[in-house]
Amino acid sequence: IVSVENQDFLDLLHSFLSYEDDSRAKSELEFMSQKLETLKAKLADVVKAL
Repeated sequence: IVSVENQDFLDLLHSFLSYEDDSRAKSELEFMSQKLETLKAKLADVVKAL
């Protein structure tokens, strides 16, 4: 089982994106956050199926 704290993940992403302008970085973070939520939902479904 993989557990990822959203804030830790976003902080990590933000550290990679900090060299870009803020609005671009913010949209990237929101996009990646959405992908993370989708991935977590898929993982939850897989775990339920076990």
